[in-house]
Amino acid sequence: MTVVEDYEIDNVPSFGTLKAGVEVTNPKALAAALDPKASIKFIRINNSWGSEMAPQGAADDFKGFHDLFMPYLNGPIKECTGVEPTKCATTRDTAGLRAFVLPPTAFRTGKTQ
Repeated sequence: MTVVEDYEIDNVPSFGTLKAGVEVTNPKALAAALDPKASIKFIRINNSWGSEMAPQGAADDFKGFHDLFMPYLNGPIKECTGVEPTKCATTRDTAGLRAFVLPPTAFRTGKTQ
């Protein structure tokens, strides 16, 4: 599992690009981001393998984070399908992102239902 910090979304009707690192509070922009024409450019994750590098163009505040771009997440990437000790002798193409779990509303807002 990976913790998502932020994302950037393009082609938001009437708003263009909603940039990562910029808080959006306009309800109309947030609703427009759900339009099928809008597309996520990348997802910014908290990276568990080091804290020295920041995403390209991001402030030093983002050291320890990484941007995963949608072409990578959509794949195809190679998945090893064999058995040890030659696990990667056979492979198949698969998507890099297979599932996405959102926290319950109470976790996101701090309010109980």
